[in-house]
Amino acid sequence: MKIRYYLIGLAFVVICGAAIGLYMYTKPSPKAANLKADFILKAEELTMAFQGNAEKAALNYSGKVIQVTGKLAEIKTDDKGLVTLILEGSPGTTVSCILEKPLSKAVNKGEMLSLKGFCAGWDDLFSEVKLHSGVVINK
Repeated sequence: MKIRYYLIGLAFVVICGAAIGLYMYTKPSPKAANLKADFILKAEELTMAFQGNAEKAALNYSGKVIQVTGKLAEIKTDDKGLVTLILEGSPGTTVSCILEKPLSKAVNKGEMLSLKGFCAGWDDLFSEVKLHSGVVINK
């Protein structure tokens, strides 16, 4: 009789665990467009923070929603249709932001833009700060 109660309890725990796992797996990821920016910075300020002390800047900014304003240096579109906007940072550095959705309005090189996205950190190879799930907020 005790074994039966243990098996029922074990089955209950397994079913609850599976339900929680399914919920977490299907839960939608947060959208930067719907969240308030944790930091509002110029592209130069953000890149200088990472150049000065990358570890400290990573602790402050990585995983946070950041609004960055700067001059558009380049627009890239990959074969999957993802658009990456690249802003000029401090000399020799950039801020790249992979957009969540395709651009709804045209943007031009040299234009001042404000982008909001999740900071993914500093890329030493390209000397750039990377943002993902971004949106253009002042167009």
